[in-house]
Amino acid sequence: MKPIKYAFPERTTHAKLQHLHIRASLFGDDDVGVGLFNALTLPNLGHLDFRHNGPWPHGEFKAFVTRSKCPLESLILGKSMTLTDQEKEECTSLIPSLKRFEVKGDMERLRRIARLKWQAEAADCWEDALWTGDSGDSSDSDIDIDP
Repeated sequence: MKPIKYAFPERTTHAKLQHLHIRASLFGDDDVGVGLFNALTLPNLGHLDFRHNGPWPHGEFKAFVTRSKCPLESLILGKSMTLTDQEKEECTSLIPSLKRFEVKGDMERLRRIARLKWQAEAADCWEDALWTGDSGDSSDSDIDIDP
């Protein structure tokens, strides 16, 4: 499927908008975050929920927050975006009003959860084999589990 290209205006200011929820890149357009953050000025924005499959547009986001001077209290990022520790620190220091900051699609966190789940399933399998001793025949068997 061919990516959809969005046409963003040069600059748009919305003085009253307080909540913005963006779900982007459903069709592979990685530039939607860059275009939105470059086009919008939202001086009253308090809550931003931005879920996007593309790279985190950190520079454009910093310019957006600086230009908007918004009292952002909640910043939720999701999908497959990954932020470096430095980018996370810059977000929190740039936005002193921030009370909630979540990166829902933090890939390292997701890998850690998957690893823990695999370890728990392997432990359950090991425990079941020890208790039942069932190997399908009457001979003894060894169970090897690679961590």
